[in-house]
Amino acid sequence: MEHPGTLVLIMALAVLAPLLGYATGRWLSVPVVIFEIVLGILVGPDVLGWAHHDQVIDTLSDLGLSMLIFLAGYEIRFAEVRGSTLRRAGGAWILSFAAGLGVALLLSGADVAKSLVIGTALTSTALGAVLPILR
Repeated sequence: MEHPGTLVLIMALAVLAPLLGYATGRWLSVPVVIFEIVLGILVGPDVLGWAHHDQVIDTLSDLGLSMLIFLAGYEIRFAEVRGSTLRRAGGAWILSFAAGLGVALLLSGADVAKSLVIGTALTSTALGAVLPILR
């Protein structure tokens, strides 16, 4: 583990984000996911550079993405979404997946294996970020 402080920083931000959401809840109704995203960008390698990639962080990142995709699919209540609504939603997802796959093919230089992963991530993670906001 090259930068052991990165894991501690991520854990601190995981505690700080809900606290900020609670603190601003009196004046603004800002979802916690917004604080998580903004704090992650802020401390990441592109802004402040406090967080760094290493094998442990990359593994946790992959696990987190897998859990996000799983939870996004788990929260769908198919019994409540039937008929034309389900068909339209399914069609929209297929269109989104095709667009995500197309973008991924362009970005990855036509590497199909990488494109499937990127296309799925582009399509599926949006629901996981949007559901807490919609609640």
